[in-house]
Amino acid sequence: MNNTQVIEAALIAVKEAHEEYTPLNEEYRTAMSNAGEYEVVPGLDDSMHTRACVTLDMLMSGELTTKGRERAVEAGLIRKIKAAKPAELVAAEELLQNVTSEYLRVTSEAILPYQFVKSRGTRTHSDASPGEVGAGKKADVTASIKRIDPEAVVNFAGRRVFGTIGKGITFDYDVYGQSYLHSLQEKVNQ
Repeated sequence: MNNTQVIEAALIAVKEAHEEYTPLNEEYRTAMSNAGEYEVVPGLDDSMHTRACVTLDMLMSGELTTKGRERAVEAGLIRKIKAAKPAELVAAEELLQNVTSEYLRVTSEAILPYQFVKSRGTRTHSDASPGEVGAGKKADVTASIKRIDPEAVVNFAGRRVFGTIGKGITFDYDVYGQSYLHSLQEKVNQ
């Protein structure tokens, strides 16, 4: 079989599994929406069935008290509807999951030879040489240092910013360091 036929067969399997799953799931969802309500206990004789139906009617109209409802449950006339996921639904969900996974696997394998790796573009052009700080970064760092001490002399060498603050104290930091401005502020405040 070629790739197209394999993919088509996998898709048909998904559709068939989904068609089997859908009505079972709808039944379960309906049962879940009714869970917590009451129903007539099956297998009652005619007179008991009639009493159970009257009890349910009274319950739905609000005429039956909590104690009356409890007595009807104890007498075996009505029971609370419980919704348990049927084994058929569990099996249908598992089948649908498996065929869907298989479909994804075969389609991925089919397109694998045609995938490409996106080539990276060049980095934004910088006016700096490798290992140097660009003009924009230099301007930002200089402005930050001048805000701390307008009299500071600022120089750059590679990634380093160095110089002297107004009090004559020298500094030397990595431009990309986290706390050099804080350290410089402490030196100015000494």
